[in-house]
Amino acid sequence: MRWSGEPEPPANARQVQTGIDIQQWQEAGTSITSLWMDLEAGLIVQIEGASLDSDPQQGVILISIIDENTGDQGSIGGYTGGDYPTPQMVGPVTLTGVTGSLATGDMVISFSYPGGTGTFNPQTGQYAMS
Repeated sequence: MRWSGEPEPPANARQVQTGIDIQQWQEAGTSITSLWMDLEAGLIVQIEGASLDSDPQQGVILISIIDENTGDQGSIGGYTGGDYPTPQMVGPVTLTGVTGSLATGDMVISFSYPGGTGTFNPQTGQYAMS
Protein backbone atom coordinates (compact mmCIF):
# COMPACT_ATOMS: atom_id res chain seq x y z
CA MET A 1 0.00 0.00 0.00
CA ARG A 2 1.61 3.26 -1.11
CA TRP A 3 0.71 6.81 -0.22
CA SER A 4 1.35 10.05 -2.05
CA GLY A 5 5.02 10.94 -1.96
CA GLU A 6 6.28 7.47 -1.03
CA PRO A 7 9.20 6.47 -3.25
CA GLU A 8 8.56 3.78 -5.80
CA PRO A 9 10.51 0.53 -5.41
CA PRO A 10 13.11 -0.41 -8.01
CA ALA A 11 12.04 -2.28 -11.15
CA ASN A 12 13.18 -5.64 -9.76
CA ALA A 13 11.33 -5.24 -6.45
CA ARG A 14 9.20 -8.19 -5.35
CA GLN A 15 11.21 -10.51 -7.61
CA VAL A 16 13.50 -13.25 -6.35
CA GLN A 17 17.07 -12.69 -7.54
CA THR A 18 19.26 -15.76 -8.03
CA GLY A 19 22.27 -16.51 -10.19
CA ILE A 20 23.51 -12.96 -9.85
CA ASP A 21 26.52 -11.54 -8.10
CA ILE A 22 25.06 -11.34 -4.64
CA GLN A 23 28.40 -11.20 -2.86
CA GLN A 24 27.66 -7.60 -1.94
CA TRP A 25 24.69 -8.88 0.09
CA GLN A 26 26.62 -11.58 1.96
CA GLU A 27 25.87 -11.55 5.66
CA ALA A 28 28.65 -12.55 8.02
CA GLY A 29 28.53 -16.30 8.53
CA THR A 30 26.12 -17.18 5.72
CA SER A 31 26.23 -18.22 2.08
CA ILE A 32 23.32 -16.50 0.34
CA THR A 33 21.57 -18.26 -2.54
CA SER A 34 18.78 -15.76 -3.29
CA LEU A 35 17.53 -12.29 -2.49
CA TRP A 36 14.12 -10.55 -2.49
CA MET A 37 13.51 -6.87 -1.70
CA ASP A 38 10.63 -4.41 -1.57
CA LEU A 39 9.57 -1.13 0.02
CA GLU A 40 6.85 -1.22 2.66
CA ALA A 41 5.82 1.95 4.47
CA GLY A 42 9.06 3.62 3.34
CA LEU A 43 11.19 0.78 4.74
CA ILE A 44 13.30 -1.69 2.81
CA VAL A 45 12.24 -5.28 3.42
CA GLN A 46 15.11 -7.60 2.46
CA ILE A 47 14.73 -11.38 2.54
CA GLU A 48 17.58 -13.79 1.83
CA GLY A 49 17.68 -17.55 1.38
CA ALA A 50 20.94 -19.00 2.66
CA SER A 51 22.85 -21.62 4.59
CA LEU A 52 25.25 -21.18 7.49
CA ASP A 53 28.94 -21.13 6.66
CA SER A 54 29.67 -23.04 9.87
CA ASP A 55 27.22 -25.79 8.85
CA PRO A 56 26.19 -25.75 5.17
CA GLN A 57 23.41 -28.28 5.91
CA GLN A 58 21.65 -25.68 8.08
CA GLY A 59 19.32 -23.67 5.86
CA VAL A 60 18.26 -20.23 7.03
CA ILE A 61 15.97 -17.38 5.98
CA LEU A 62 17.23 -13.91 6.89
CA ILE A 63 14.79 -11.00 7.09
CA SER A 64 15.93 -7.39 7.51
CA ILE A 65 13.86 -4.22 7.75
CA ILE A 66 15.94 -1.15 7.02
CA ASP A 67 15.10 2.55 7.10
CA GLU A 68 16.10 3.63 3.60
CA ASN A 69 17.02 7.12 4.79
CA THR A 70 19.21 6.24 7.77
CA GLY A 71 20.22 2.61 7.17
CA ASP A 72 19.03 1.81 10.71
CA GLN A 73 16.92 -1.21 11.61
CA GLY A 74 13.25 -0.50 11.08
CA SER A 75 10.01 -2.00 12.28
CA ILE A 76 6.70 -2.80 10.58
CA GLY A 77 3.89 -3.33 13.05
CA GLY A 78 6.48 -4.13 15.74
CA TYR A 79 8.19 -6.75 13.55
CA THR A 80 11.93 -6.09 13.13
CA GLY A 81 13.04 -9.19 11.18
CA GLY A 82 15.46 -11.90 12.23
CA ASP A 83 17.38 -15.04 11.28
CA TYR A 84 15.25 -18.19 11.00
CA PRO A 85 17.06 -21.54 10.74
CA THR A 86 15.09 -24.35 9.10
CA PRO A 87 13.77 -26.91 11.60
CA GLN A 88 15.59 -29.73 9.75
CA MET A 89 19.10 -29.83 8.33
CA VAL A 90 18.14 -29.61 4.64
CA GLY A 91 20.99 -27.64 3.11
CA PRO A 92 20.79 -24.23 1.47
CA VAL A 93 17.41 -22.52 1.14
CA THR A 94 16.64 -20.81 -2.20
CA LEU A 95 13.74 -18.38 -2.29
CA THR A 96 11.14 -19.07 -5.01
CA GLY A 97 8.55 -16.41 -4.20
CA VAL A 98 7.08 -14.03 -1.65
CA THR A 99 3.40 -13.15 -1.39
CA GLY A 100 1.50 -10.76 0.88
CA SER A 101 3.16 -8.16 3.05
CA LEU A 102 4.40 -7.65 6.59
CA ALA A 103 2.17 -4.58 6.97
CA THR A 104 -0.99 -6.62 6.40
CA GLY A 105 0.34 -9.67 8.28
CA ASP A 106 -0.15 -12.10 5.41
CA MET A 107 3.39 -12.53 4.08
CA VAL A 108 4.37 -16.06 3.04
CA ILE A 109 7.87 -16.89 1.81
CA SER A 110 8.19 -19.87 -0.56
CA PHE A 111 11.50 -21.67 -1.01
CA SER A 112 13.19 -24.79 -2.24
CA TYR A 113 16.02 -26.84 -0.81
CA PRO A 114 17.81 -29.96 -2.04
CA GLY A 115 15.05 -32.57 -2.13
CA GLY A 116 12.02 -30.46 -1.29
CA THR A 117 10.06 -27.23 -1.00
CA GLY A 118 8.53 -25.25 1.79
CA THR A 119 7.01 -22.05 3.06
CA PHE A 120 7.80 -19.75 5.95
CA ASN A 121 5.47 -17.36 7.74
CA PRO A 122 7.52 -14.54 9.30
CA GLN A 123 4.62 -13.35 11.46
CA THR A 124 4.40 -16.71 13.28
CA GLY A 125 7.96 -17.96 12.69
CA GLN A 126 6.52 -21.26 11.41
CA TYR A 127 7.96 -23.40 8.64
CA ALA A 128 6.00 -25.92 6.52
CA MET A 129 8.30 -28.28 4.61
CA SER A 130 7.73 -31.19 2.25
